[in-house]
Amino acid sequence: MRRLPLLWHIFSLFLILTLVVIVAVTWYAARSWRGFFLERTAQDLESRAHLAAAKMGMLLNQAPERLDPLCKELGRLTGTRLTVILPSGKVVGDSEEDPAKMDNHGDRPEVQQALQGRVGVVTRFSYTLGHTRLYVTVPLKEGDQIRGVVRTSLSLVALEEAHRSLYGKIALGSLGIALVVTGLSFFLARRLARPLEDLQRGARRFAQGDLDRQLPLPTTRELADLAETLNEMAEQLKNRLHDLSRQGRLQQAVLA
Repeated sequence: MRRLPLLWHIFSLFLILTLVVIVAVTWYAARSWRGFFLERTAQDLESRAHLAAAKMGMLLNQAPERLDPLCKELGRLTGTRLTVILPSGKVVGDSEEDPAKMDNHGDRPEVQQALQGRVGVVTRFSYTLGHTRLYVTVPLKEGDQIRGVVRTSLSLVALEEAHRSLYGKIALGSLGIALVVTGLSFFLARRLARPLEDLQRGARRFAQGDLDRQLPLPTTRELADLAETLNEMAEQLKNRLHDLSRQGRLQQAVLA
């Protein structure tokens, strides 16, 4: 089995860690941006719903037939779909559709939240329109009594397109960063592995009998200590071989 050099082990580790961090940061940034945009859009829709409710409160009792024309006018001016719903779920005004042809909205989660006196916020796919919309509802009150619900909604198609565009830009930026980090990772891995490769070559020379050239001392303390130890062992071995050679010559001289 072929073993990979230490350089490639270090480099692959750096590269994997870098890619994991880039993917995690990209996912978190895109998700945070989408959440922030949804929150701001919901706040804006809530403000529009409150403004519409202030105009429609008196009409609900005095001239309910004017609610639908007012919804259509406000919807055209604000670019927002407005819907007025009675506690029974009946739609009495809508900026885009004929209320008489619309289904009962009493089972819609955002309507139920508003009828409980809370601001309703729901993101839901509209099978009728074929895209995802953000719905925000506020109760339409007369004193302490809830007389109806004002709902504002906005298509999230633009958000999804912007989200995809953002993902593309982040992906391109991440690719550029990955290329730069790959080069830096290789450089750092090479810098870390080179002293060990020098020690390996030096130890191989010692094993082959070349004890005259000492190993260079790396800049890191641990590797420098290892190099000094190997140099000391080589020096001791060199001295021992020298002593053995001298003893051999003396024995030959005595025997001669």
